[in-house]
Amino acid sequence: MYGISRRMVGTLAISNVVGLSLARYLALQADEMVRRAHLVVAAGLALLPGILLLAAGALAPGFWAGLVFDDRTQGPALLSMLFLVLATASFNLLFAHYRGTNRVTIGNRFNVALVGIGPMLVALVSASTGSTAVVNTLSAGVMLIALVVLAPEIWGAFRASGAALRASCFREQWAFVWPRIPGGFAIGSLASVAPVLAPRFATTTAAGYLVAGQVLLRLVDAGTAAFGVVALPKVAELHARGQAAFIRARVGDVIAMAVHLGLFFTFHLLVWADVIVTAWLGERYAPAVPVIRVVLCSVAPYTAYTLLRSVIDVLDERAVNARNTYAAFAMTVVAALALGYGAMGPPAWPPPARRG
Repeated sequence: MYGISRRMVGTLAISNVVGLSLARYLALQADEMVRRAHLVVAAGLALLPGILLLAAGALAPGFWAGLVFDDRTQGPALLSMLFLVLATASFNLLFAHYRGTNRVTIGNRFNVALVGIGPMLVALVSASTGSTAVVNTLSAGVMLIALVVLAPEIWGAFRASGAALRASCFREQWAFVWPRIPGGFAIGSLASVAPVLAPRFATTTAAGYLVAGQVLLRLVDAGTAAFGVVALPKVAELHARGQAAFIRARVGDVIAMAVHLGLFFTFHLLVWADVIVTAWLGERYAPAVPVIRVVLCSVAPYTAYTLLRSVIDVLDERAVNARNTYAAFAMTVVAALALGYGAMGPPAWPPPARRG
């Protein structure tokens, strides 16, 4: 249940796209007043959807829990998940602000504290309860510290920037964000489709095995995503100086690095998957090893995606990454449904109130 909820948080957190937009425009702009206006606009674009989702979930938590978790009694888990979506938007906004203003070190400190240490402390305190709602709510509380830190900056920027300037910045950001919002949903859904469908065709245990494999995949992403964190403001700065040709000439080097790192990670993780799973989750998760190995076959192409996405988004205002993601998402849905129906037959619908 917890793993599925975290995958859904990634799917619903369109603030990732807004954060990319904010970091891009802060890096491209030298005028401090324009930067402040972009911050105010990004705050609205990132936080308002999370507030609306939480309000919609509060109106019919049982209905939405049935759709997401296949269990209408999981309303509290559903609401805690949506609360975490809002908290994640707050953190993404803070991190993008530091990233775009070339203060990556400070952003990384908050990243370690709120995304690394904070959730570990929450797990130590609340994991024994076995409650997804408790873990998600406490995790959201930790991440909302980001909003407390950034709120004075947002308010000061709102007071300093004029309505006309904010409207101009809104049009710029909306033109960049809007084509990428469906792509943000699609990239999040790539990791959510199979775990959400698994309980309908098989068991929640099978879904848990799949999520475990995705966690290992995200560990690789955490290692390579650092390149994008540093590359985006630097590439944007070079682009603003008119050095797009130089950037394009270096893309081949990035691709070569992606191939070498991807193949290295893939082969080593495939060989050591059983040892990693046993040390990480214990002997009882040994049946998950074959599923995890299948998931890990995607390490190489996923590494290429994480290394190139920031460079592409800076160089091209068109939603190139989004279009590629739509195609990948469509193929994932078709393959998941075909394999599910072919192996297990049609799922039970509507979902039962509780599944034992």
